[in-house]
Amino acid sequence: MNKCIVCGSPTTNPKFCSRSCAAKHNNTVTPKRKPEGRCLKCGSPVTTKERYCKICAEVIRAEQAREAHNIRKWRTISGTWSEQPVQSVGVTKRTVFEVQANLPRIEAHDPVGKLLDRLTGLCFSGPKYLRHEDAARHIALLQELKQFNCTIWRGAKQAPAKVEDLPICDLGRVIEHWIQSYFDDDRCALLPAYALDTAMFIEAHISGHYQMQPESWEIEPHRARFV
Repeated sequence: MNKCIVCGSPTTNPKFCSRSCAAKHNNTVTPKRKPEGRCLKCGSPVTTKERYCKICAEVIRAEQAREAHNIRKWRTISGTWSEQPVQSVGVTKRTVFEVQANLPRIEAHDPVGKLLDRLTGLCFSGPKYLRHEDAARHIALLQELKQFNCTIWRGAKQAPAKVEDLPICDLGRVIEHWIQSYFDDDRCALLPAYALDTAMFIEAHISGHYQMQPESWEIEPHRARFV
């Protein structure tokens, strides 16, 4: 008879009296591989297949359940804490820009050139709602619009005119022809689209404009002091 090297019980086996003692001995001599991963929340060792340890996983599941029901916590007037599901309400930011009011007001009977010169100066001032590359494109096209030759009805006759000399109230009659003229311009295939964008830029500063993308911005129409 032999003695078990783990518990000392008599056995006919050379080393162990049972499989349990053999497993205890083998686990001590050759332990299993340690976890090689780390919990993303607390850093505790976990297997490489797991992202969180059991404790952190429970915490995360509880947080996700609270977020799904929009449960919020606040301190009451008496100093105790209270919590309950609340209604989700979205909030957006609206920024209103206005041109400084130290400039004389432009009237509808003033020449278009006066309006376009002021818009050119505005582009050079670098307003935050206008990207630098857009401002540079508007400046070039505003100058081309000033020099655009068109025909306009004067009574029962058509007369040639340059856009900068027309009253602002006539701008809407010729700006469509100005945009269409770029379809025959071989300098750039996108010029009609760029001209339309500049036309919208002009309109924005006359009547006010609100744009949702990429950033929300608005020009105050009554204080822009253009028309």
